[in-house]
Amino acid sequence: HDYVAALMTDGGGEVWVGTYGGGLARFDQKDERFERYTVDRNNPARRLNAYVSSIAEDRQGNIWVGTWIAGMMVMTRSGT
Repeated sequence: HDYVAALMTDGGGEVWVGTYGGGLARFDQKDERFERYTVDRNNPARRLNAYVSSIAEDRQGNIWVGTWIAGMMVMTRSGT
């Protein structure tokens, strides 16, 4: 079973959830559902690790994701 390991609200009010086993998800407040991220949107050939340990936002609004196995990944606002 997945369990929540990290939780963060970004500067835009978006809620990000990191789970152990289920990866990274963002709560879409408009649709009231979670959107899971399974690939790095900056590099679609790179899969995101399912074991997220931390989530943080930097001053530029980029989302940094720490994982137990694959290290750190960054998701830029522009997707590049």
